[in-house]
Formats: sequence, C-alpha cells, structure tokens
Amino acid sequence: MSTLLISLAALLVGAILGAILSGRRSRAGEASPGLESGDVPQMMDLLRRANGAMAACFVAPDAEPAWAAYEPLAGAVADRATAVARLALGDAGDHKVSEAGSVFVAAGDGRIGCALVFTQSAADAIDLERANCDIRRLLAGLREHRLRESGVLQIPRDIPEWLTNGPETVEGIAAQLCEEVHGVSSRPSALVLRDAGAKRVSIVAVSTGADRRLVGFPVSSYSAAGRASSGDVPIAGKSGEDLLGERKGDRRAREEEGIAFPLRDGREGIGSLIVFGQPDAMPERVREHIAWLVANAGPKLGRATTVRAAESRATTDELTGLANRRALERAMAAHGDGDCSVLCVDLDHFKKLNDGFGHAAGDAALRHVAVIFRNALREDDIPCRMGGEEFALWLPGVPANRALEVADRVLSAVRGSVLEWGGAELPITCSIGVAAVPDTVSRIENLLAAADVALYRAKDEGRDRVVLAKPGHGSP
Repeated sequence: MSTLLISLAALLVGAILGAILSGRRSRAGEASPGLESGDVPQMMDLLRRANGAMAACFVAPDAEPAWAAYEPLAGAVADRATAVARLALGDAGDHKVSEAGSVFVAAGDGRIGCALVFTQSAADAIDLERANCDIRRLLAGLREHRLRESGVLQIPRDIPEWLTNGPETVEGIAAQLCEEVHGVSSRPSALVLRDAGAKRVSIVAVSTGADRRLVGFPVSSYSAAGRASSGDVPIAGKSGEDLLGERKGDRRAREEEGIAFPLRDGREGIGSLIVFGQPDAMPERVREHIAWLVANAGPKLGRATTVRAAESRATTDELTGLANRRALERAMAAHGDGDCSVLCVDLDHFKKLNDGFGHAAGDAALRHVAVIFRNALREDDIPCRMGGEEFALWLPGVPANRALEVADRVLSAVRGSVLEWGGAELPITCSIGVAAVPDTVSRIENLLAAADVALYRAKDEGRDRVVLAKPGHGSP
C-alpha cells in the first residue's frame, strides 16, 4: 500500500502544491479557496488509508489545516493533531505523541507539516515507523516540486536523462552526477554528503579517475569541501588537506587540489561536489555548467537522502543504533542459497540489573554490548536488537563451526567487559544460541527458531555459555 501511496501522491503534487502556496488567508476569518480544493483531502485520505489511520492533518504556515478522516474527530483530538503537525512543521522533525487513547505521528520539513492520527489499538498493531517514512516521502516529493515550480531549478531540453528518470538511490544519483561532471570537465570528481543529523560529512561516490579509497572518507568541517557543504559559494582548496582535511599516511592525497561546489536542497546545504585539479585552470563555461548540474541535482539528492533517512529509522533500533528485527528479516530473505548462521544472544540477569540500578543503567548496558557486537563482527555481518535484552547476530556465508568461534569470541568479550555505572563496576554476561544452514536446519526460515531454542538451553544449563542447535531442530 505504501508504494501505491507514493505513486498516486506524485500525480497530485502539482495541485496540492498550488493549494498550499495559495493557502494564505484571503481575508480575516476565511481560508483561501486553495486549501479547500478536492486534491488536498484526496491526498490526505490516501495517506490515511495507506497506513490504517483514522485521520490525517496537513498544515502550512498561515493556512487552515487540510483534513481527511473516516469519521468526525473530537475537538480535543483534532486540536492536538493540528498542534503536533505544526510542531513538526516548525522544527522539521519527527514526533510521536500518545494522549487520551490516541497516537499522533507527525513529520515536517520547515515548510509543511503532516500528522496521522491513530487509535491506541490501531497503533499497537501497525508499523508507526513506516507511517513516518510515508509522510517523509511525500514531503520530499512536495519540496522538490515546489523548487521546480518556483523557478529555482530550470530544466532545459538537454537536461541529462538521469536527472529526471534516472536512479533514485543516494549512491546511484551521486555516482551519475560525478560521472556527468567528469565528462563535462575531463577531471575526476567526488560527491560529499551530510548525514541526516548533519553531524558527519563524508564522501559517498567518486568518478572515473578518482581515488576509489576516498569513498567513505570523513571530510573535515574546516576543509573547503566541508565549508562548501554548509555554504552557498564554491570554495577552492590548494592541497588535499586544504580540500578534504588531513588524511594520515596518504601523502599523495595531500598534494591534490580542487574546487568544492555547494550542493543545496532549497535553502539547506546537504553536501558538496568536488572537482579535482587546479581551480584557476578551469574555464568559466565549464564552471558554470558544473554549477548548473549541481543546482539541478541538489533537490533530487535531497529527496533521496530524506527517503533513506526515513527508511533507516524504520529499520534501526533507536536505543542502540543497531538494526532491528525488520532489517534482520530483510537481510535473511535476500540471502538466497549457501551457508549462513544466526546467533541469538540474551543478557543474563538483566531484570536484576534494571531493578537494582534502574532502567537508565539497563539502557546503558544495552548500548554497551551493542558496541561489543559491532566490534566482534565482520563488515558484512549484521548485529540486531530484537527487543528488550534480546539480540540476534546475522552471519551470512558462515557455517556452524565458524559461527561457534564467533559466538565464543562474543561471549568472552562481553564477559571480559565492565559497565561503569554510578561509581560501580557492573559485570555483564550473556547466553548464546547458535543455528546454521545447512548444518543444523535445512531452511533459512527456521534459523531464528532453532537458535532461540538453543539459547533457552544455554540459559537452562546455567547461562554465560554457548549452545549449538541440535541438527534438524526447527525443520518442518
């Protein structure tokens, strides 16, 4: 249903945007007819039905809210939904509020706010993170359309096909932009993006001729690329350190120079496009062409990063930052044939820790072991928090004997660590159940169940130990 929402909403964007932009009050006490058009309620009803909500509220500055509901809302509920939507509009954030038997999920981008209203029973049965993701997708599409309609982006006939019908992922768009710039300038290029919280700036793609080791490199905020990412004018760098920040142990990179073009989504700086080579030797017509490409690609990248951030929230455990159950199930479903293993991990005596030191100490313990799990696994492995003190470690391509080695390493690392809390040192141990395809079960669908049974055996046998699932257990 989420895909249907996105497809149909795209057809309504133009009319909706016109309604929003014309939604200022035409005279005291009366809303402009724009927000009363049938398109806005239609879009909101589509959003509502796609997520099983009882109502949807859409707000813009100085305009009456647009509503869709399957039955009239009580005044207090409607007022609260409007308030939460306006809060999201104002701080461009995500909000979830439970109050008086209703649950409000809202998101905004500083220009528009939207809230979905659920009954408590409905909220308990559905995926609220996915609802938030749907709202974010819609807002991202509206923002890109608003920029094009307002003339910020000019689209001549010879605009590259990939800018309109090309890839929709961050990495795909970034790679296409880098190659396009390389073709225009005959110089290698790299694309720098901020993360969702603007706390980290790193290179996500490079063109032909650029050093592939740059992908993933964190760019310093004081460098030319870092400053261009939050500014609005190109900034030249006379060395690799000046352009990107110091890269220890890589002397050749420090000899590079280039120019960083700011990459913006409307008023917001989201990154920069680096073109390597002597800045003064770049012809003005080439510079202008690159600036035009970057200006047109900014909103497309902004939309892709917004969607990716929303999807990341839907597959990430908020407390530990690990993947959640949904992410694990997706990874397992995509594995296909071949060896694979799962470790089910449970912290021992976690209730005693919570009761004795408080829930804050329990949360600290969960974050503490999450770091241990990350450090103990390979890059392709996925540590997940399943809920409470239960974790699962997904090991693609790993047979049972190697999975047992990983489990022993994890067990020892947790046992050997100490959580410092309130001046006390709190020892932590865990129990681990291991299952593998094809060693203990024949089908990947039975891995978690088999590992979970092995975990309970480990706890029954005294905790702080690893138990391998019995062959054939969990098979149909």
